Amino acid sequence: MSGWGKPPGEESEDARLKTFQRSGEALFTGGLNNSHSGNLSVRVDNAMWITRTRTMCHKLDRDDVVVAALDGGGDRSELSREAIVHETVYRETGHDAVVHCHPRDAIAAAFLFDNIPCLQIEGQGALKGMLPVIEVEIASASPQLSDAVARSLLLYPAVMVRGHGLFAAGSSLDQATHRAFVANETAFFYLMAKRHGADIDDLMSRPYIRIPYGTSPANSEKPA
Repeated sequence: MSGWGKPPGEESEDARLKTFQRSGEALFTGGLNNSHSGNLSVRVDNAMWITRTRTMCHKLDRDDVVVAALDGGGDRSELSREAIVHETVYRETGHDAVVHCHPRDAIAAAFLFDNIPCLQIEGQGALKGMLPVIEVEIASASPQLSDAVARSLLLYPAVMVRGHGLFAAGSSLDQATHRAFVANETAFFYLMAKRHGADIDDLMSRPYIRIPYGTSPANSEKPA
């Protein structure tokens, strides 16, 4: 078991539902979703557990999470409208959990910038230093969106879709949820830095940015 909890496939069904409930509540209370926005999923063997369409993700019960085969078969009418994106991510990447949410700061920043660099060390670690922004013609529930999101999530743990929202992925819903929060914080810090005329190149060259996130002080190289 990693620091991000058990992989979804190793959880009991009751524990898996509690993980969905915990993530959905956190995203809502943290301001990353409104009453009905967003969706959550995990990969379990050759299927995925995913929130039902029109679900309030912060008020989930067992009927609000449905199981679907990853081959696209079966009845899809109850699945979240973004199920096609989740399926594509699982087919094309090694991620086992996907969070989709609508964080206000990140959505605002994505209107203005094509890439959002992480000015804080948590972003350097959790997001590999960058929150990429993609733009597609059909920005919801389309094959075009699915392919673009999956390609981005092969390189970075989270991606912003301009005019829509955020997709974050990981080994568990806990990790993907954390990455969603760090992505929104990254966007907020970048917006504030730009608003106040900060020298972004200078901020990105600071010693604390160059030292890998989580490095023990005893093992890090002291700056000259």
